[in-house]
Amino acid sequence: MSLKISNKIIGFDREFKLLKSLFAYNKLPQNIMFQGIDGIGKYTMCLNLICNFLKINPSDPEEKLNKDTNVLILNSELNNFEFKLDDTNKIINFCQLKSLDEKPKFIIMKNSNYLNTNAVNSLLKIIEEPKENVYFLFTCNSLNQNIDTLNSRFFIKKLFLNNKFYKEIIDNFSTYNNLENISDNYDLQDSPGIFLRKYFYNLNPNLEKLKKNNQTLFYNIISDKLLKTSSNNIKILKKLKLNLSLNNDIKKIINKFI
Repeated sequence: MSLKISNKIIGFDREFKLLKSLFAYNKLPQNIMFQGIDGIGKYTMCLNLICNFLKINPSDPEEKLNKDTNVLILNSELNNFEFKLDDTNKIINFCQLKSLDEKPKFIIMKNSNYLNTNAVNSLLKIIEEPKENVYFLFTCNSLNQNIDTLNSRFFIKKLFLNNKFYKEIIDNFSTYNNLENISDNYDLQDSPGIFLRKYFYNLNPNLEKLKKNNQTLFYNIISDKLLKTSSNNIKILKKLKLNLSLNNDIKKIINKFI
């Protein structure tokens, strides 16, 4: 199922207008790090901002920007949750290319907290001394902090989404993608993004595939399952988190829920 990222910003109208205004007056910082909990719309904010800056129709913003030669998008969800030197080399090469239409160039990195140390070191100089009209818009899960040397090069914009917008975001996503109303069983403990990922996981509950493609969501779902079964599973949960961080084989734990 091909799903579109929304072209509507919900809950961050003030921040969106401010950044638009800064760009219009050539006051926008060239390096911006959007920090916040997972699933509140940081990446959606970046996509829609750049569509606005480049005067691109924001219908299906991710697809439109992926086709634009002035935009480079790196998404860790498509990269086994680690950015490596190959990824940062793409950024360096992209920055060296001159824009054919003299428009600004933008680099979006989703989940920059998955940059490894070598990748961060290779990026520091180009971020420290960005070329004219080149902008870096990175996102970071506030629960998984970046390497300090990377953060120090960015203007940090923390995003906090009021939970009164959660259901509206889910309903908007459903309408935008021509889905049935899926918010009836919404749990306010989850951000909109986490809820949606869990919903689509439940349509195709393959835990081994999920572990390979999205370890963060895998851990989130397994945590829920463990905590609901027994209070004694806290030790198992801690062990699972350690194994995930070490990329150890956890097939026995997966089999418990298949």
